[in-house]
Amino acid sequence: MAICTLAAVLMTRIAACWRNGQLYELRDIDGRLITPEEGRQICADRYRIDPANRAARRNATTSKKLKRAGRDNKKSLSAPVTSQPLHKATKAA
Repeated sequence: MAICTLAAVLMTRIAACWRNGQLYELRDIDGRLITPEEGRQICADRYRIDPANRAARRNATTSKKLKRAGRDNKKSLSAPVTSQPLHKATKAA
């Protein structure tokens, strides 16, 4: 969900640059122009995820666990067999 939101924001920015005939400029949260290296450093400093938190998030979320449990409890939706097969099994030669 977050990836789709970020993709939409970036696509809107790219479209605006194309319409205006300008290149995309990296800026910090104060609006100051920054270099790609400064941008990487800002991301590393401000948006670092704790390794323990990342590992915990890799496990299935509660909603996914509930969905999976619901699928395991469902029975087949196919019609039940009510009669014996018409053909008898043959012996293998």
